[in-house]
Amino acid sequence: KLRGRPIVALDLPGFGGASAIDPARATAPHQARAVKGVLDALGIPHAILIGSSMGGGISMRFASDFPEATRGVVLLGSVGPVVDKSPLNHMLDEGRNPLIPSSRDEFLAMLDFVTEKKIWVPGAVASYLAHKQIARHDVLTKMFEAWIGQDASDVDQVLSKITAPTLVIHGARDRAIDISTGRFMAERISNAKLIELAGVGHVPQLEATARVARAIKELA
Repeated sequence: KLRGRPIVALDLPGFGGASAIDPARATAPHQARAVKGVLDALGIPHAILIGSSMGGGISMRFASDFPEATRGVVLLGSVGPVVDKSPLNHMLDEGRNPLIPSSRDEFLAMLDFVTEKKIWVPGAVASYLAHKQIARHDVLTKMFEAWIGQDASDVDQVLSKITAPTLVIHGARDRAIDISTGRFMAERISNAKLIELAGVGHVPQLEATARVARAIKELA
């Protein structure tokens, strides 16, 4: 719990232990509705949405579509409009995706790619996680392609409709989503605060855990 409030960590449809879905439903509007359904089922009328990377895009969509259910938003290395291309953008342009590994070595390389501060993972844990990722390679590829292929023409409208207090926490060394995207979103969301973390990559919740936790506590 956080200051007496429950924390709900859910597997989004198609990910983790959740049921598989048609990749066409791996879009922000669909996933935001799924999150709303979970909160309704749990009897939670409103919540602070905390989303990392793709989860940030879903959190923004939730805040835009369900403002009455949104107490706040925390965006951790969140997806958003591409302002300056990141190394990931350039790799995707070349037909390579370092975020979906097909071998244990590629899994370890992926961990290095998303972190600036190396995260120690026990060998057995790394092998287990790599096995699970590799087994879902084709499914994850289709889900990723559906996500990046979704219609983003309304992104400015989505950002302008977010009125809840918002924290944009972005690593200055993020190789997946350039810091310029975080800055852009903090400027477009009316009640947003930007926290840039020097020397941090794409997963600030792992690389700067204490700093991120303090910021979330202040928002809560």
